[in-house]
Amino acid sequence: MTLTGDTKVVERLRPLVEADPIVLIEIAGAISNDGGRVPPDSVTALAVEHSGRLAEADKPRLRAAVEHAIMGRDVDAALEWLHEARILALLFPELEATVDLVQETGRLHKDVWAHTKQVVRQTVARPLVRWAALLHDVGKVPTRTFTDDGVHFHGHAEVGARMFDKIHTRFAFARDER
Repeated sequence: MTLTGDTKVVERLRPLVEADPIVLIEIAGAISNDGGRVPPDSVTALAVEHSGRLAEADKPRLRAAVEHAIMGRDVDAALEWLHEARILALLFPELEATVDLVQETGRLHKDVWAHTKQVVRQTVARPLVRWAALLHDVGKVPTRTFTDDGVHFHGHAEVGARMFDKIHTRFAFARDER
């Protein structure tokens, strides 16, 4: 797409995003469900500019949009775009903290964020299973320790489960889903 084309896309998107910031999550849904193609940098810049408005979005609609994004085949591309657009940091600061968090010392092993994206992509496409895959390692950040034997995350599953108490309030999870 040419720069002029980028400008036209942003001009069309801007009023939609200004009227309803959930459109930003719907862009991630399109990435996830329509071949993993990320939008031009100008659209990502628009998302960065308006991402803060998602904090005030309707929780059931926000959850539905996130769920649509995490259900697609190219969910890893969508999640990476959410990170680049600074939406991940707003909606999921616990996940943002896993970016570049190394799981193993002395190796070029994938970081926790890369691992999370891979797990979500490989998990069966059922909503609550995908949510669980998305959040399964959030407890690694506060539990990371270093010993002579390497990096450890003792108790990360339990800590992550307690962290969900804050996460579920940002979205409209029913009591039995928690």
